[in-house]
Amino acid sequence: RPRPPSPPALPRPARAVAFVDRNGLLLGSIIGRGEARTVAVPLGRVAPSFQRAVLAAEDERFFQHGAIDPLAVARMVVRTPFDRRLGGASTLSMQTARLIDPVAPGVLGKFQEIVRAQRLENALSKREILEQYCNRAPMGSNIYGVETAARIYFGVEAAQLDLAQSALLAAL
Repeated sequence: RPRPPSPPALPRPARAVAFVDRNGLLLGSIIGRGEARTVAVPLGRVAPSFQRAVLAAEDERFFQHGAIDPLAVARMVVRTPFDRRLGGASTLSMQTARLIDPVAPGVLGKFQEIVRAQRLENALSKREILEQYCNRAPMGSNIYGVETAARIYFGVEAAQLDLAQSALLAAL
């Protein structure tokens, strides 16, 4: 059976003007309006503490369910009449699908998100989906992905993040 298409390529790194001192140390950079700062890395170069923090914050049962999490859906159905907000049941696969191809809010958008998440689940392993999420997650302003955020906020690579740094970035 043919393998479903893989997700589109990650956004290209921003074109930037870099300012360095006479020793080559980066002082700062300026990117164009609408450009995104992003650097993609394989999951093996992302600190395990960050991976665990993302799973704890976003989808702790990620490796136990498919594109949708029946327990999270049940929790949402019970809670919605009291909360009046639709949401809270998005899996990491659904969030990754939404980062790759945004959908409109509402029931139709949620259905499209579920279909796209299922396509991701059919095409990629759970670790590959987690890698896609780690490289696409918004981290404030025009910063996307853990590697870029680790470099900008802490001056380290994603593999060098400690537990506190990992928790902060996962919370973003």
